[in-house]
Amino acid sequence: MSRSKWVLLWWMTIVWAMGSRAQFEPLLYRNYGNPLAVFSSASMPMEGEAYWVTPFVPQGQIQFGLSGPTLWDLFGADGRDFNLKWREALKQMNSRQGVISEAKLQALALGIRKDDKVFRAGIYTQWQSWYFHPVSLYEFLVYGNNRDNFVLDLSDINFNFEALHVIYFGMSRSLPGGGRWGYQLKIYNSAGSFSSTGNQGKIYQKPGRNNYYRHMFDHIDLKITSSGLSHLVFEDKLGQEGMDSATVVRDFMRRFEGTNNWGAGLDVGFEKVWKGRYTWAAGVEDFGIIRYADDNLSFRMRGNYSYEGVYIRFPKDPQEYWGDVKEEFNKYLPSEIHTRVFYRWRPFKVYTSLERRFKGKPGTIACYHPGREGRAQQACPDSYVGAVAFYQNLMGRLYAGLGVYGQYFWAPGSYLRVSLASDTFNVFRVGLGGGWRLGPLNMYVWADNLAGLADISRSHGQYLALGAYWNL
Repeated sequence: MSRSKWVLLWWMTIVWAMGSRAQFEPLLYRNYGNPLAVFSSASMPMEGEAYWVTPFVPQGQIQFGLSGPTLWDLFGADGRDFNLKWREALKQMNSRQGVISEAKLQALALGIRKDDKVFRAGIYTQWQSWYFHPVSLYEFLVYGNNRDNFVLDLSDINFNFEALHVIYFGMSRSLPGGGRWGYQLKIYNSAGSFSSTGNQGKIYQKPGRNNYYRHMFDHIDLKITSSGLSHLVFEDKLGQEGMDSATVVRDFMRRFEGTNNWGAGLDVGFEKVWKGRYTWAAGVEDFGIIRYADDNLSFRMRGNYSYEGVYIRFPKDPQEYWGDVKEEFNKYLPSEIHTRVFYRWRPFKVYTSLERRFKGKPGTIACYHPGREGRAQQACPDSYVGAVAFYQNLMGRLYAGLGVYGQYFWAPGSYLRVSLASDTFNVFRVGLGGGWRLGPLNMYVWADNLAGLADISRSHGQYLALGAYWNL
């Protein structure tokens, strides 16, 4: 791979890391009035009569999250040998631990309220990735396969990276008897994808007859799929020798302008009010599917095989011997590399929550219109507390969390919010955020896992968000 392409990949990694945020974030969930909160709760009402987000309004987020050993465990200046620390860290790992990240960059968002209905539309770019530790593969690389009862489990391999553009439009409205429902229809366009999920099979060894060991390849099914990366990484092997590195990079960046990888999805939400103070809400985000048909390159190996290894005495023609070994592998463990169209479901998310409002009624939040206070007939935003549960199935890996949050309004459009949460990647974290209004401009700043700020290298995750939007 040429130097310019390594630079491009490094730049993309830095941008992805700086823009990422936690997928489960109680500081954002049902944060009334914030345009980013509608994805996890599509039924929410809207503050004011209209809002909009444009590229000229600053928004930024930075976060990292991991489970298992931290950076300090591996690179801390404690005088211990790195190889020793790596082996100790390996003992703490399991295949349910790893790194997860997601980012949303709003290019445009618009919301309009008409009576009890809210109409929404927008465009955003999303980066989503996860990587779970393939512990048995790590052990193989560190110790080799000369240990008794060692098993290389291919189901440990589970990772995904994707960048996509999303156009959405939807609405929410009230229901008879108190409550609301809402939805967002989404059109996906994937700029690029690289993943390996749903793998099966085990590789191990047992005593052999004609050799010391018999190597077992048991029910192997290994898959790697990609879209939009073959020209960047493999152009020399795919007959593209005439393309220089600059052309390859330009072709890759062009994918962020649109590709033939199209899909459709849905956000849907529902909330019910009772006793005038309590709101139960539930929602599904990103229930959809994408068809990949642009610059695909995929690999798959399936089968069963038993192999007794290299004989101690070679036959007279070693070349013929190795040819026979290759034929046996190809026969019982056939593999293919193809460029066919493939489909993949989006890793949808499920939320449910219960809120208690301290006065007034839930949902009556359209109270403050700068310069038009006479039109504000409904109650102002009420302070409230809530509890939320979250679930996401990352193609065979569990990601779940529980959180509580409280929001106190100290002035129209200005609030203080605090959250406590525990999820698969962080046992306990505390978040703090605030928002304030200057005329039609709303600004906010949030930070989560405050305890980890004391020593980032020992932390399992940080979150910081800054943003603004217009509201009338």
